[in-house]
Amino acid sequence: SVGVMVQVPMPKKFDLVDIISIISPEKDVDGLRFCSNLSCDFRPPVTLSIMQAIERSGVNLADSKVAIIGKGFLVGSPIARMLERTANEVRIAYKDTPYLGTITLDADIIISATGVADIIKPNMIKTGAVLIDAGTTEVGGKLAGDVDGACYKKASYYTPVPGGIGPVTVAMLMKNVVSAAQKKV
Repeated sequence: SVGVMVQVPMPKKFDLVDIISIISPEKDVDGLRFCSNLSCDFRPPVTLSIMQAIERSGVNLADSKVAIIGKGFLVGSPIARMLERTANEVRIAYKDTPYLGTITLDADIIISATGVADIIKPNMIKTGAVLIDAGTTEVGGKLAGDVDGACYKKASYYTPVPGGIGPVTVAMLMKNVVSAAQKKV
C-alpha cells in the first residue's frame, strides 16, 4: 500500500493513539501521527490547506498575531504547533472561553475550528483580519461555518463554508498520496 488512512472518530473500544502508532510514518498520508506528536512524513491535509489560505491572503505570518479557536486533535492542536514556530504570536482559545472576543479582537489572523455555527461575530474581529474557517456544522439542512457571514465585509481575506478549506483539504490529501507514491517508486 502507498498510504494508510484511519477513519475518525473511532468506536470508543479502540484506542486511537494505539491504532495511529501502528501506521508507518511514510504511509500516514492523513498526518495523524503528527497530530499524536509522533514522527510523520506528512502534515495533516487540513493544516496544509490552512497554511495555503494564509499564504494566499498575503499577510506576513512573522508579523501576525494569530488566534486559534478550538484545540481539537485534528485541526486546532496541529495548526497551533505549526504556527508557533512562524507566527509573531499565537493565542489559543476554546469555544466556551469566556469573553472570546478579547482573544480575537486584535488578531491579524483568526482560525476557527469549533463546529459551532457563527461563533465568530463582526464585533469580535478587527477590520482587515484574515478569517480562516475550518469548522463546519449542519444548520437547517445546510452546512454552516464558525464565522458569521456578516464578518466577511470587515475581513481582508476569508474562507467561506462551504467551499473554502474543505475542498482544499481534499486536494492536500491527494498531494500527500501522490508524494507517498513517488517516494515508494
